[in-house]
Amino acid sequence: MPLISPKALDHRVLLLSGAEDVLRREALDEIRNQLGDDDGFDTESFVAGEIDPQNWMASAGTLPFLAQRRTVFVRHLLRLDPKDTLASIEASMIGLPGSSLLVLVADDEPGDDERQRTLDRRRTAWEAGVKKVQGYVFDPKTDTKELHRMVRDRLAESGLTLSDRALSSLIEMTGGSLGRALEEADKLRLYVEPGATVQAGDVQAVVVPSRDWNVYRLVEAIVSGHLGQAMQQLRNLVGSSNKADSAAFQQIFPTLSSQFKLIWQARLCQEARCSPQAPSDEVRPLLPMKGDISKEREWRIRPAVFAAKRLDLPRLADCLDVLAEADARMKGQGASFSAIETLEQTVMRLVAIAER
Repeated sequence: MPLISPKALDHRVLLLSGAEDVLRREALDEIRNQLGDDDGFDTESFVAGEIDPQNWMASAGTLPFLAQRRTVFVRHLLRLDPKDTLASIEASMIGLPGSSLLVLVADDEPGDDERQRTLDRRRTAWEAGVKKVQGYVFDPKTDTKELHRMVRDRLAESGLTLSDRALSSLIEMTGGSLGRALEEADKLRLYVEPGATVQAGDVQAVVVPSRDWNVYRLVEAIVSGHLGQAMQQLRNLVGSSNKADSAAFQQIFPTLSSQFKLIWQARLCQEARCSPQAPSDEVRPLLPMKGDISKEREWRIRPAVFAAKRLDLPRLADCLDVLAEADARMKGQGASFSAIETLEQTVMRLVAIAER
């Protein structure tokens, strides 16, 4: 089944967006194949940030020479801040002739967590801008079932078979990313015997987990009351004491806080005897607009449901208070400790609450 329908090419502006680089690249290949401009006379490519956007628009507005459409590809779109650019070129986008096709590609870009948050904001702004000019935005949303099918089918094409548990472990450890799952599968091909079915133990032995997955294991150890395991997971996340500040602010506190809020929501659903994926009318008004558990993927909901069986609402409230206090201390409020000491004390306090 094609990713890009022929009707999508009826638009003058297309944006290939979304979180999955694999699907963006496949969609781009489909567009090139559907256009079929082998001579390249009516195709031009630019890299955002290297050429003034007005040059893209001038090229896209040129009448085609040998083909029906004049196509301009702009790669690495997120390198350009839309707040400085988008408003000035929206009028040009609307004025493109029917023979024009401007294809904007929001390629992945390197950078730390703060950089990625900036890129996500730019992606959202570009998507809104393209929709405003009646353009087409390719932003595939894959639910858990669809993601499992896509990973299994693509690995089967290369001769790799996974058990159901191994497939779930692979997707969870790679943060629900199709691209990362396919990359890590290359290690599994080398690890298992040819023709053998990959088991969950094989996945856990060779796959490099995402940082979010390590935080989930940290939460699992905390709510289970396993202080030693929790401390080991914390050290895995931090790496070294001199990296504790950046690890705490960029990854540990945001993900811990997010996960405990999901656990709180899961507990609300358990006490109301409803599913987190379909909260009751009684629970729905209590859920936050941002971070609503019913909109999360299954691999994120499952550990929250597990933890919610062990923590009641008063203890969850205490856990969130501990995280808020630790965040304040890291920012210089209250008693002064080193970053690693603050993190370790936070984990010990959370484990004590879970055991209470």
